[in-house]
Amino acid sequence: PGAPGAAGAMAADTAALMAEVRGFMKQKDALEGEIEGLTEYLTQPGYPGIKGNLLDEEGFPRADIDLYAIREARHRLAILQTDHCEVMKKIEQGLHTVHALSAPAGGPEEQLLPPAEETTASPTRVDPGERLPKQAKQAFSPPFAVIDLVAENSPAKEAGLEVGDQIISWTRKDGNIIEFKNRTVTDCFTLVGQDTAQSEGRQVQVRILRETEVLDLILVPKKWEGRGLLGCHLTPVRT
Repeated sequence: PGAPGAAGAMAADTAALMAEVRGFMKQKDALEGEIEGLTEYLTQPGYPGIKGNLLDEEGFPRADIDLYAIREARHRLAILQTDHCEVMKKIEQGLHTVHALSAPAGGPEEQLLPPAEETTASPTRVDPGERLPKQAKQAFSPPFAVIDLVAENSPAKEAGLEVGDQIISWTRKDGNIIEFKNRTVTDCFTLVGQDTAQSEGRQVQVRILRETEVLDLILVPKKWEGRGLLGCHLTPVRT
């Protein structure tokens, strides 16, 4: 007796938490949209970028650009990036709590993978969208993100990414691999965002889990007819 009432209360708690998480995800999307706009503004042709010098060759303030607007944009961008990290932590914590509430009573506890040394890779240069050799599923870290949107004619679509694909790892331009086994979900998202901005026009190797198949795809972040450099949307995977 009493179990149905407890189950109902737990379901209500889970639903409330998921509603809160969805709210955080909306905040994340809004932050990412503003970050993207500021980044495009700062990196347009002739502009100094996010961290470039604002002085000319003689050491005087550049007269060909609006220095005040650029400083304001950089300041706002720094605030947004901090806010983005915070909201990603809230999403991660919320999903972990939902997972804990949804786990069967008496079931096995979640096993946390120990920290691992950062690995490096030497990706082979291939055409975008080409699949590299399949790998054994058990050899890799758990996915940290799932793709819930892929736009038509986008770099993500060209690479062969599909809605439902789960991101296992992302090989950065310096060869270091971003994966969940040695980082938090928040860290993974932050590093992927940073690497995307720095890898425009360069090949990125993305390892995905598609149903039961592990695939390595080649993605090239670049400007296209839509927003951003990828044309897809990632959501933290529910662990």
